[in-house]
Amino acid sequence: MTRPRRIAHGSDDGSVVLALLASLMVGSLVLVITATAIGGQRVVRFDRDFSAVIAAADAGVQDALHRLNSGRDPISPMPALASTQPNVVTCQAPLPTSQKCITGTAGVARYQWYAVKVLGREWDVHSRGERNGRVRTVVARLLENREFFASAFADTEIFFTGGNVADSYSSGAPGPAIYTPRAGRLGVLGSNGPLKVPNSTIMDGAQLWNFAPTPAGYTGPLPAPSDDLNTRCPNTPTIGLTMPPQYPASSYSPAIDPDVADPPGSLSACSSEATLRPSSGQAYQERIANRRVMSPSPDELQARTTDCVAAAGGSFTSIPSFKSSTTATLAPATAAPPPAGLVRVPPKTVNGTTTPGYYCFRNTGSGPSAVAVDFDASFSVSGASGSDPVVIVALGNVKVIGGGSRTINCEACDTGGKASKTPAAAALRIYIAPTPSGTIGTFDASSNKFMSFALSAPLSDCTGGSQNEVYGSLICKRLQTQGGWNFHYDVALAAIGNNTFTIQRYEERR
Repeated sequence: MTRPRRIAHGSDDGSVVLALLASLMVGSLVLVITATAIGGQRVVRFDRDFSAVIAAADAGVQDALHRLNSGRDPISPMPALASTQPNVVTCQAPLPTSQKCITGTAGVARYQWYAVKVLGREWDVHSRGERNGRVRTVVARLLENREFFASAFADTEIFFTGGNVADSYSSGAPGPAIYTPRAGRLGVLGSNGPLKVPNSTIMDGAQLWNFAPTPAGYTGPLPAPSDDLNTRCPNTPTIGLTMPPQYPASSYSPAIDPDVADPPGSLSACSSEATLRPSSGQAYQERIANRRVMSPSPDELQARTTDCVAAAGGSFTSIPSFKSSTTATLAPATAAPPPAGLVRVPPKTVNGTTTPGYYCFRNTGSGPSAVAVDFDASFSVSGASGSDPVVIVALGNVKVIGGGSRTINCEACDTGGKASKTPAAAALRIYIAPTPSGTIGTFDASSNKFMSFALSAPLSDCTGGSQNEVYGSLICKRLQTQGGWNFHYDVALAAIGNNTFTIQRYEERR
């Protein structure tokens, strides 16, 4: 009989199996940990690349924005100079390979972009970011701000007396000027400071920029920000259909403003209710926290001063003054002010008309009698348009003076304040720039004048008498009138940009 074999205590039998099991378990854990670590690294790299390429695509948009705000056409290097510029290449998918792209780097990623002008003041920028095979694309709409954006705007204060009107019309439309609020309500009065207009004023809309709470102990530049509506807009001007009573009902066009209930009843432009949005989608009153940046900037105006002096052979004293009742020959201009080029100016004709071109004038005389541009007689432009205007840079004062009715680029206007045809305000643009010594000129118009132009004088005080009609836009530092001014914004001015672009829309394309 065979006895069962006993396993002696302390024997190694069975340990090998346990060791193998343990090794398999440890190896499996190592494999899992390694795979997890590698997978995590891949995820991290993917996330890193995914974020890097969208940042690179955004850098392309910012590159285009910088070029536009620097006064450069963003597509100017493409495609004609592609062979001589290493950063201009054929676009890669998903961008159209028929386009030329500008390239650059943003950190560890690269970008390519091209821009397309879609409308008068709008560009679409298509940008592609790429790293390690990861690609993301974005499209951004860049909008150029308007240089002339309101019937009247003042940097520090608007102060009117008497009855006033601010409405809009279109010089591109046939027939008489139509005094009704247009889509978007562009007959706007606005300021970075107070808007002091009498109760009898009627307007399309009000803009109160720089409207924010005043911090405790504020010691910054004036006007100080304030959220007190009664202080910024103390009276009760009316939002309404601004058709003067002397116009027949036929001058109101439902096609321009189809909602006859807009605005609703008697609405004060300075009330909180005026911020309600009408059917046109535009508020009657806008309170904007940031300050409206005036355009042209002081640097741009100084550049215009420099160019005027250069055009006169480097001598300020050789720049003439201008009187519309004389036949003095205008000085030719040969330098180029930003952003457009100058043209050689022909002499002014005997009948007080002039042709498209660039004109520079300086103050002559001293004290109140000093004048750079003196419209002392009716004045018109011939052959000028919004795309080919008469541009006047005044290094000093601009005056529209003298007794009786007088027309400036408004020969069809009559003493009743009605234009038999719509004057083109963009055809005559006037800029008041500082003299080489830094003196800032002013704008002054006496009573009963009929003017059609776009005035940009962001450093200047603008004043005037009463019963004046302005077809176009006035941009001043401070605007004060004696009453009875009617401001008719020409919507054609909305097409004129100020070389300052902002991003209006931004989206990623899959």
